[in-house]
Amino acid sequence: MLLFVALSRLEKSGARLRLRLHRLSESRKFALELRIQLAILFAMAALADGFLGPLFFVWLGASLTLLDVLTRPQMILLGVAPGVGAVLAHAATRLLGLPLPLGLLSSAQLGVPVAAVTIGTQSNLLLPGEAAALIIGALITIGVSAIPGGRAVAPPQAEPASSPAPPQITTP
Repeated sequence: MLLFVALSRLEKSGARLRLRLHRLSESRKFALELRIQLAILFAMAALADGFLGPLFFVWLGASLTLLDVLTRPQMILLGVAPGVGAVLAHAATRLLGLPLPLGLLSSAQLGVPVAAVTIGTQSNLLLPGEAAALIIGALITIGVSAIPGGRAVAPPQAEPASSPAPPQITTP
């Protein structure tokens, strides 16, 4: 809203400047207006991701009821099954030659389960506990991928320096 007010005041006060910039842009084929609009669009998108992203996850976390998972044991199985299945499916990439730690790292999924929970919750399609169970499955994939991720960034262990062999004394 502030950007709109600033741009509209700039338009009213600097119409001649904008017209000069437009003519220069048109004569040299700069597409200055398009570039400015795209810069504003990307800046607003970055601002929305930076501020609204965490707010979304807080809202989603606050709307989950973990007690429903504890009172319905089948929901625990519903949460564990997709998490373990995703880990196994990504570990199978080892058969294609990908190192196992990289396959396990690629199993970390949060976007799809969060989208499924959000759509299912807003559409009233999920039973009590299903939303939390889907997030448990996502957390399993993240937890499993943390192990090879930690090993991937850990500095390699230095091998102990071997001491040189003592000089041999020979008698003539």
